[in-house]
Amino acid sequence: MKKTIEVALGLLAETRLDQVWIFVTRRPDDAVQGGLWEFPGGKIEPGESPQACVLRELKEEIGVEVAVCAAMEAVTHEYDYGQVHLQPYICHLQADQPRPREGDDRQWVMLQQLRALAMPAANAALLDQLERWSTQRQSSQPEGENR
Repeated sequence: MKKTIEVALGLLAETRLDQVWIFVTRRPDDAVQGGLWEFPGGKIEPGESPQACVLRELKEEIGVEVAVCAAMEAVTHEYDYGQVHLQPYICHLQADQPRPREGDDRQWVMLQQLRALAMPAANAALLDQLERWSTQRQSSQPEGENR
């Protein structure tokens, strides 16, 4: 039986000039799936809720405090090494911008451009969800209101 890894992700979203931007980081070349772009997050610790994990991981990984705004649909994906169960959350910055750490590759990317990045296969379903979320969000905002 393959091992299941429980992971919580922060889909850090920001709106600039009516465009949704999402924050991504690149895995180190020597890591599993090295060189691929991903959403910040990490393994859920024993006894920790997925939402608490997102808050902890984003503080540890990129030095920011966030508000968790919405839970997205969980995604389970099979890899050769095991199964990954992802619990994604849409998050917004409370203050500060993500801090780069030496050797880290990270960037804000327009939502429409995320599919051009090399990402783990499990993220395809997350990109679909992000696009639906953005479309629903835009259609529910009154015209002219700052999103």
